[in-house]
Amino acid sequence: MANTENLKPFTTENAKYYGQKGGIKSAQVRAERKSIKEQLQLLLNMPIRHQSDINKLKEAGFLDEEIIKLYLFILYLKKHL
Repeated sequence: MANTENLKPFTTENAKYYGQKGGIKSAQVRAERKSIKEQLQLLLNMPIRHQSDINKLKEAGFLDEEIIKLYLFILYLKKHL
């Protein structure tokens, strides 16, 4: 438990400074998340190019085209990261 006698309250200047810093960081994180979401949506909306890819995945038990796209995306990430 903290000793409340040692704690100093924020001054108006400190509160403004740290609030601004937190707001800027929050905006950066929101922009990054939006960018990632848009990129994933773009990948999911891309058409599947090779029928052999679809057949292999259907044999493995994948039925829905969205699941197939997600699986191909995971394979792409494993290959390029």
